[in-house]
Order: sequence, then C-alpha cells, then structure tokens
Amino acid sequence: MSGNMTQILNARNASGNLLRVGLIGAGKLGAMFASQLGRIPGVQLLGVADLSLDRARAAMQRAGWHKERYAARDFDDAIRTGKTFLTEDAKKLIAADGMDVIVEATGVTTAGISHAFEAIENHRHIVMLTAEADILLGPLLSKKAAAAGVVYSMAYGDQPALICELVEWAQISGFDVVCAGKGSRYLPTSTAVNPDNVWQYHGFSAERIARNEDNARLYTTFADGTKCCIESALVANATGLIPQPEGLAFPPCSVDDLATILRPRSEGGVLTHKGTVECAADTERDGRPIPQNIRLGVYVVFEAANDFIKRSMVEYGIKTDPSGRYAAMYRPYHRW
Repeated sequence: MSGNMTQILNARNASGNLLRVGLIGAGKLGAMFASQLGRIPGVQLLGVADLSLDRARAAMQRAGWHKERYAARDFDDAIRTGKTFLTEDAKKLIAADGMDVIVEATGVTTAGISHAFEAIENHRHIVMLTAEADILLGPLLSKKAAAAGVVYSMAYGDQPALICELVEWAQISGFDVVCAGKGSRYLPTSTAVNPDNVWQYHGFSAERIARNEDNARLYTTFADGTKCCIESALVANATGLIPQPEGLAFPPCSVDDLATILRPRSEGGVLTHKGTVECAADTERDGRPIPQNIRLGVYVVFEAANDFIKRSMVEYGIKTDPSGRYAAMYRPYHRW
C-alpha cells in the first residue's frame, strides 16, 4: 500500500480494513489519545483497559465521546459495531481477536513491562508511553519485538519521540548532532517540591486543579528533575547520544540561545562533550523567567561541516551561535 499516512488510513477506512488499537491506562494521556483517535479515519479504538471502569468511562467522557461509542458488550461486539469495549482486564484486551496495536499508558513501570511482554507474545505492536518502563527494559523489549515480527515504539507526540525525530532529521540531513533534549521548569529549590505543593510550583490555576485531571505524583517528578532524567536517558538509549558524566545541568536558556549555550565548554557553552543530551531550564537560577523559553518544547543543536554551510544557514535565517558553526532547530510545544 503506497501513499502518505492520510491516504493509507483513508484507504483502510474505505475498505473496512481498520487498524484496531487497544489502550491500557485511562489517565489524562489516555484521554488525550482517545480524543484524537476518535477523529482519525481507518482506525478503531477496539478497547480500553483500566483497573477502574469508572475511571475509564470518565476518561472517554473527557475525550468527548458519547457514551454509546464505548458501550460495546465485548470485543466481538466492538468489531461488529465499530464501538469500543471497556474492560478491567488488560490481558484480555491484548489477546482480543483482531487487535493490531497496544498503547501502554499506565505510567506504572512494572505494569508497562508486563503489558509489553504480553503484547509481544500475542504478536501485537506496542506503543510505549510509560517512559519508566522503556528506560529499564526498552532495548530488550525492542529486540524481542523485532524477533517476533512486531514493532516496539515510543509514542509520537510525547517529548522523547519528538526529540528523536529532530535528531534523525539532523542526521539524515548530513549534520553531526551536538546536543538534543527538551525544556523544563527547574530551580535549585525544586527538590523541595512534593505532591502537596506541586500545583503552586507549576503555577496551575484553581480551575485546572479543580478538574482533578493531573497526577500530583507525576508532576512532582517533572518539578524535581526526575522525569527529565528519565526521558533524557530514553532518548540516549534510542539515538546513541552519550549522557554527560555529571548528568543534566539544566542550564537556563531561551530558544535564541540554544546553539550558543548548548555547545562544548571549550567553545563557550556548557557541554562536556558533543553528541549528548541536556534539558534547558525556563528560569534563571534566581527565579526570573526567561523570555522565549522552551519549557514545553524540544530541540536539537547541530554543527555545520564547512564555511559554505555556515553561510547558508545564516542566509536562510537559521539561528546560530556567534561563530555560525552551531545551529538549533526546535519545536516549541509537544503533544499533537
């Protein structure tokens, strides 16, 4: 089957050969996934598995689904009617007849690993949203999936996958990657953040807090740097970039300064070596916000091989460091 992704999915939709997907985990990311999946032709959300059916129903409601769309009586009924079946049994979801792809979005390391192994045994493709599971056993799961003839993948739209996409763009364009990573809110006092005060740290509105859609424990890991370390390790595993000996430094940085700050120390930057990962902080160390920060985005810094490319980057408006040797490409947001 040839054509771009939209054409391929439209052809599947026209022929009735739907790509059938199972979602495990009905948290916020699961709801976001369902919201968009329900609008894509050629794809059916065959089932959603969560330990709480009430939570699964609430997620589908937040995703904008009418209750009739997720009222299938079982998986056979879901295939016959095009509806979605909600279940508490992830194993049955994975093993359901006609299932093609499993999206693991529990956020629980042990559960994510277990579900991935189960999916491989059942010859299902796996999209892993649980980054903690991926950094622990991702390379092994990828090898086992390949041996079984299925795909093990990050989730497009999540920051690690988008970082990898930028790294691949730079490499297949003939550039050497100097650094890649994401933005983050980070202050030296971040380690004092806990689930009881995390919303104040992130500056969430009372309205957002009242919706109770966000996980306080998870957002604490965003605040204290844990999640950045996890996702940077994931990117390093996937791309071959080598972490710095002392780990992440979280240098304060705007999008205009990415290529200047995220270059080797020997040339005025902060990196111990080229070909690494780093997170850019959105505030100065004294708490002052940085204009045009990349807190919600991802980036790659790459190197021009010669003077001709250096001149060309300037001519085409690419933001470089003062030497013109290093340049950055970035995406200001993640998700969608």
